Amino acid sequence: DLNYLANCQLGLLSILGDNSENVWLKTEPLLKNAVLKRYPPAMMLYLSIAINPDFKTSITPDEIIFVSKKYDIQYAPLAYIIGYYYLGMSNTKDALAQFQTAARHNYAPALNALGSIFQNGIGVPKDMKKSYEFYKKSADLGYGIAEANLFSFYVNGGPIPKDEAKAFLTTKKLAEINNPIAIH
Repeated sequence: DLNYLANCQLGLLSILGDNSENVWLKTEPLLKNAVLKRYPPAMMLYLSIAINPDFKTSITPDEIIFVSKKYDIQYAPLAYIIGYYYLGMSNTKDALAQFQTAARHNYAPALNALGSIFQNGIGVPKDMKKSYEFYKKSADLGYGIAEANLFSFYVNGGPIPKDEAKAFLTTKKLAEINNPIAIH
């Protein structure tokens, strides 16, 4: 409901505007209330904050993850944030599962993360073909970082032949969105 969304937005704006503990103390109850009511955007925002060591939160990241699993909350941005939380904890198996959950909902950042995981062999065997496919799908959804990742495939080849024309077009797209890769 809109009241929860407003609380989430108010919390985010307060935190972004002033990083002080005082603002967090005022804002946390709004977000906590929305989290306890299992509102996915609030859970995602709160988790993003809870994994930051600069903020003291009354709900731990593991509690948010527990609630999201218990109630089978299928919210791609939340799964994506949980994936990065697990990745930071060196839990690549659960990170991969969360990114895959978000990717099933065509969440472009998660598709890009999977591309990176397969490109670098993080918890999985390196697979440049899969990496390219995830980057491509993410880029097709308009995710600029994935465009930049595809650029390296077009320039260097790998699972696809080198393609100077696509490299040029990708550079042009990146320049249009002011991506620093286009400068090089």
